[in-house]
Amino acid sequence: ISQTEVFSGIFRIQIRFANDVLAKNYIRAFLPPQNVQEKISLTLVSSADIELSDLIPNPSKQSRSYLDDQCFLNWSAGDFPVLYLFDRQRRRGLVWLASDTAPAWELSRPGCPLISVAGLNSPWTAVHGAAIGREGKFLFLAGKGRSGKTTAALSCMRSGWDYAGDDYLYINSLTAMIKPLYSSARLRDDMAIEFSSLIEQSVRTVSNDFGEIKHELELSRMMESKQHCGGHIFAILLPRRKGAQHVEFIP
Repeated sequence: ISQTEVFSGIFRIQIRFANDVLAKNYIRAFLPPQNVQEKISLTLVSSADIELSDLIPNPSKQSRSYLDDQCFLNWSAGDFPVLYLFDRQRRRGLVWLASDTAPAWELSRPGCPLISVAGLNSPWTAVHGAAIGREGKFLFLAGKGRSGKTTAALSCMRSGWDYAGDDYLYINSLTAMIKPLYSSARLRDDMAIEFSSLIEQSVRTVSNDFGEIKHELELSRMMESKQHCGGHIFAILLPRRKGAQHVEFIP
């Protein structure tokens, strides 16, 4: 088993792999080195490495979660199911790929359920949304899929704005501070022409989630490390697609 150190949110993560090929794809979404103190450890294995099917909830086609003071278990069902385990006392987690393959959404936000649980005793929480900013002031975009969060975030990033993420972010509920969790983005295929230059600069990975084609972008390749940062939430925007000819802002 090989190991390396990656960064996400407030965590320095020691991550271990049994498969070097999977490791190469898995660590692409994590952040460049950061000055953080909190430490957790994660291990990534597949069914070819270890058999954990006895831990799968019944029925296996239904996703399920369990949490107490000692541990966390999450079963994410689907075509490429994933089992997450976390020992809250030892700060150690396990990601088990039941089909030997990591789904595209897991590679884009690796270990997100475990990182979220690791912060439960702190004011930090993982939140679905996008965020971009300037001079430490950030706009947080929250909305359903296909509402335009990624389009807005990548447009601003391309124009020189600071970028904190387009899918999952770390937010402090007491201070309204925001930190990036990953250096990735998931771009819908219908926006590929608009952002063709970003696709050209990134590792060309295309996924198909429930019939929707997405381009998986590795943004650390195309922006300066100082641009990939967090700050203070200045405003929250709730994008909605209603078919209007022009963008409208409503308090």
